[in-house]
Amino acid sequence: MLQVLVLRENLFAGTIPPSLGNLSSLSIINLIGNSFEGKIPSEIGLLPDLTWCTLSFNKLKGEVPWSIFNISRLQRLELSDNELSGGLPSSIAEGLPNLEFLNLGNNQFSGSIPASISNLSELSAIGLTLNSFSGHIPITLGNLRQLQYLLLGSNQLTNDLSIPDQEFLTSLTSCKDLNFLSIRFKPITGELPKSIGSDLGGNELRGPIPEAFGGLTSLQKLSFLRINYMAIPS
Repeated sequence: MLQVLVLRENLFAGTIPPSLGNLSSLSIINLIGNSFEGKIPSEIGLLPDLTWCTLSFNKLKGEVPWSIFNISRLQRLELSDNELSGGLPSSIAEGLPNLEFLNLGNNQFSGSIPASISNLSELSAIGLTLNSFSGHIPITLGNLRQLQYLLLGSNQLTNDLSIPDQEFLTSLTSCKDLNFLSIRFKPITGELPKSIGSDLGGNELRGPIPEAFGGLTSLQKLSFLRINYMAIPS
């Protein structure tokens, strides 16, 4: 029985056939970089052993079938750079308990980021940039101890006025492996915490850059575009 289907970076077009759902032993679907269009067939959600579903860089449209968010063994879900819409289920942690990598960037997703995403203890990457997500960023994201990439820029997210401005950033200091953070265009203010690598352009952060940045061994990119910082450590 077929277990791995990799057709990435070719010239395939047309729709993804629902008959993929009949390949009950399939563990990996990789269709990145083609011209597949139409909707994602809900039948993919019937594959009990699927661990990777990577459909980025195609021309897919419509909402992601709810069945995709209930593949309990799924570890990697990549749907970026399509024209997908809709929202994320509030019970995402219950349906995808083993998820490690989530990339939905550059689509038309909307709605709020469900608080239950913070219960995905194995999650190392969240990519939601260039969508229309709104509402508050869950402050409990700091509970994701494996998190390395948190990319939320270019959405319509706002700061929870009941929480001090910098508390969200401070909560992320628990993510010891975090090496890239993007929340650009989110109106967050306050001082930057001492132990995160970040891309925070287009905010209203103020104060000195902490001395502790010199000890950030995981830091790969640090961007302070259009931020009102007054002092840079020597």
